[in-house]
Amino acid sequence: MASHAGIEQRGAERRVLRLNVTVSSDGEAASASVDDLSRTGLRIETGGRLSVGEEIVVELPNGKLIEARIVWADRPRYGCEFVTPISKAIFGAIVLGAGTDAPPPVEKYRIEEVAVGMDLEVLAQWTMEFEQGASKRGERLLAFRYKEGKIVAMIARLN
Repeated sequence: MASHAGIEQRGAERRVLRLNVTVSSDGEAASASVDDLSRTGLRIETGGRLSVGEEIVVELPNGKLIEARIVWADRPRYGCEFVTPISKAIFGAIVLGAGTDAPPPVEKYRIEEVAVGMDLEVLAQWTMEFEQGASKRGERLLAFRYKEGKIVAMIARLN
């Protein structure tokens, strides 16, 4: 990132805002505040301990999940780069909705990882079965990821 006269030069449009989110990593969740957002990343402030290079899942107030990677840390602030840049439409929706909804309190949920399998057919069947009873069980599917050669589901369960 080049700097000129103390101003960072970045390719993506950035917005200063205040947005409450939940950040999950390795089965742990923490509340965080977003104060800077672009289509390629964001800056968060959280009491959770994160490390440069760590992959996280950011849950927006509307339930949308975005995968990101920590690129710099100056506790309690962290710079995050999205694994896949967000679309203009999602960026606009986040900016318009900033400050309108708060995520559910993190203390109510625990994040668990569940091994699903290794192929997409099994994943599709598992997802369908999970979604059918998730609300009755107080569960919410957050994301999938690969871990040790298997597909793992990250699930929020009510405490």
